[in-house]
Amino acid sequence: MRLFHNKQGAEIAIKLIVVAAIALLVLIIVIVLFSSKFKVFGTSLQDCSAKSGDCEPNGCEANEVSLPDTNCEGSCCVDIFESTQDNEG
Repeated sequence: MRLFHNKQGAEIAIKLIVVAAIALLVLIIVIVLFSSKFKVFGTSLQDCSAKSGDCEPNGCEANEVSLPDTNCEGSCCVDIFESTQDNEG
């Protein structure tokens, strides 16, 4: 007894299963990348020095802004007047 009587129909079914498996794999990879559990692309985005800031354990001064979501133990402080002074001079 043959399992598949129509060879062409069997080939289409196998191709459909392979395409569905590849699509499922791609979907899982995309979900893992965007769920922040796989931080290959986002590690430098959390670096305080990459944002031109300094890690301050006691908080920021009056002329500085604290940036959220950085790798600092305290606050990642950025001078708010530094960028405007660079453009003027």
